[in-house]
Amino acid sequence: MKKLLYILLLGSTIYACNDDEGALEPQMQFENIYTIVDDTTDAVKHHVYEIYEKYGIPVYFNDTIGKVLVKTDVNGQPFYRYETLDLAWNFDSYDQNFTYEYVYLTDPEQQEAMLDAIELYLENAAKPLWPFAFFVVDSARTIDRRTLRLTEWEEKYRLDNFRTITLLNGNWDWYWDDPAEVMDEMKRSYVVNKIAFFATEVARFGAISQPSWYDEYWNLTDKIENIIDDNGHKWDYTYGGGYFIYAVNDINLMELFNGPVGIGTLMNAAFAPHPERYTEEQWKALSEAAHYIAGSLGFVSYNSGDYSGSGQTPIDSDDDLRGYVKVMLETSDADFRDEWGSYPLVMEKYEIVYRILTEELGLEL
Repeated sequence: MKKLLYILLLGSTIYACNDDEGALEPQMQFENIYTIVDDTTDAVKHHVYEIYEKYGIPVYFNDTIGKVLVKTDVNGQPFYRYETLDLAWNFDSYDQNFTYEYVYLTDPEQQEAMLDAIELYLENAAKPLWPFAFFVVDSARTIDRRTLRLTEWEEKYRLDNFRTITLLNGNWDWYWDDPAEVMDEMKRSYVVNKIAFFATEVARFGAISQPSWYDEYWNLTDKIENIIDDNGHKWDYTYGGGYFIYAVNDINLMELFNGPVGIGTLMNAAFAPHPERYTEEQWKALSEAAHYIAGSLGFVSYNSGDYSGSGQTPIDSDDDLRGYVKVMLETSDADFRDEWGSYPLVMEKYEIVYRILTEELGLEL
C-alpha cells in the first residue's frame, strides 16, 4: 500500500527577471503574496479560498506562489521578483546540495480530493500543529548537485523540513488509503519533529530504557521478574518456534486459556486491544499481564517494523518516542496516568514528553 507522502519545509527563495537591470527606477512595492483571493468561477480556487478564510492557511499547487514589484524601467516596464517555495530548508539547517523538481497536480478532481484531506487535517489537529502553508504536487524528485544523482520520491513517504507540509498525490492509493489515518500519521510526525528541537529532553527520554531492551522479543527474562512457564520456570522458546507465556505474577494464563498464550497475542492486549474476543476474566488477565511486561521496560508501544503483530519491543528510542506521541495524542492525561501510572519508567518518560507537548508546543492533552 502506498502512503500519502508529506514533507515539512521552511522558507522560500526569491529570483528576479528582466533584461535591463541597469535602467531600473526604485519603486519597491511589497504585497502580501500569501493572501488567497477568491475566484468563484473556479471550483478548486474557491475551495482553496474557503480553507484560507476558515483557517488562515494557504494551499498551493505550484511552487511559484507570488511576485513583488521591485522597480519600473525607463520604458515603464515592471521588474518583478518571484517568490517560490524552497525545499532545501531543514529543521536546523539549509542544505544547498540538492535541487528539487516537481510534476504539478493539475487534475481538478484530484486537487479537490487533496483539499478535502487538508481540511480533515486542520479540523482534527490542534492549532499549534498547523503548518504555515500546504504545497500539493503529483510527484517530485531530488537532484544531488555534487553527483547529479536523481532520487524519485516514490517509496519514501516523508522528508521532514519545517514550515510547509507538501503532499504528493501520486503516492496516495485512493482505493486503499484512509485519509483520516494518513492525516493522523502526519500529525504525529509533525509533533515528533517539533519535539526533536528539545535535544536535552530527548536525550533524557532515550536514556531511561536500557539500549539492550530495544528491538527484541518481549522475553527479556533477565529484565522482567515473575514471568513463568507451567513448571514454575521463566518462559522459554518452545511450541514450534513461538514465544509462549504461562503465567505473569499471580495471573495463571495457562488455566484461563487451557494452554499458554503467544507473546504477540498477549501484547496486543496493550497495543491493539480486542476485548470482545475474550471473556471478561480472560481480557482482564491479558491486559494486566501485557501492561506489566511493557511497563516494566518503560514501553507503551511495540516495534513499528513488526508487521506480524506486537511481538517485539520498539526499534530504538526514536521509535519509542513516536509510540509515546501516538498514545498521548489519543489518550487524555487522566486516562494515561490511570493506565500506566504504576510503572515508574513509563511515567518518567511520560512527564518529559508531557511537558514539551503542553508547555512548549501548547497542546492540550
